[in-house]
Amino acid sequence: MSHLSHYDTAVTSRPDSMSPQLDGGGHHAFRIKKMIDDMRRVISSLDTEITLEEDRTRVHDQSHYTYPITAKSMRQRRDNLMLTIAALEAKLPGAERIVATSDTSETVSAA
Repeated sequence: MSHLSHYDTAVTSRPDSMSPQLDGGGHHAFRIKKMIDDMRRVISSLDTEITLEEDRTRVHDQSHYTYPITAKSMRQRRDNLMLTIAALEAKLPGAERIVATSDTSETVSAA
């Protein structure tokens, strides 16, 4: 998916000083969770903006011809973010499995 690579690149390009000190698998799971949290905040903000726009124009019916274009575009963006979150959440168990596997191997090698 194109948005996943966009978000992945955006987070990867952060300076190391801003990144938490985690191993490779843990860092990957952390990045996914961070992106999901950020997207949920944007969705919440979009919901508020959609409601304000609908209240301002007094048109709440999405199928009505006078429904605001800005509200339509915000709804579409919100829906796309929700799809992206679902895709990232589907990747998360795999990233967390990597962490569990690396934790187990570190415990065995330490013994």
